Amino acid sequence: SGMFGQFDNLSLLFALLALQAYLFSNHRSVSSLFFFNLSIAFKHFTAMLVPLFAFRESGTLKKVIFIAGAPLFFFGSLIPYATSDVRALAHHVFQYNLHAGYWGWSGLICRTSLFLTGVDLTKQSWFHYTYQFNTMLYIAMLLAAIWLAKRFPLWESMLIMFLIFYS
Repeated sequence: SGMFGQFDNLSLLFALLALQAYLFSNHRSVSSLFFFNLSIAFKHFTAMLVPLFAFRESGTLKKVIFIAGAPLFFFGSLIPYATSDVRALAHHVFQYNLHAGYWGWSGLICRTSLFLTGVDLTKQSWFHYTYQFNTMLYIAMLLAAIWLAKRFPLWESMLIMFLIFYS
């Protein structure tokens, strides 16, 4: 599950299998939804790709089923942890970006600043605003996915979202 380790490579594999199933399967909604469930279970970032698939479905009911059904395996895999320690679950799964300044874009900026200037940005009083920026970034990415879903082919939209997330 995504509780203790979020494995990007496995998540991307299942996201690409969802793409392949969506493009080439006779039962594209069911098979792509299955692979998408596995993708989100390994790393819930891929839930931001749900609009790319859902807004290609015909009819409101199919869209709602895809949006509601995509994270089922993810939430199901967390049930054993939710019954024991909800705070640990929230920390390990939904707040892993609390290590801002050490990973991703914030880590690159902070390490570069430390190397070039000797200033540790993580010790600055304003640094706690990084967490609000991360939340705004995720909301912006979700809105970007909705916008991309209506304007680009599915594989191009997925590639753009991966490039935004991993850059």
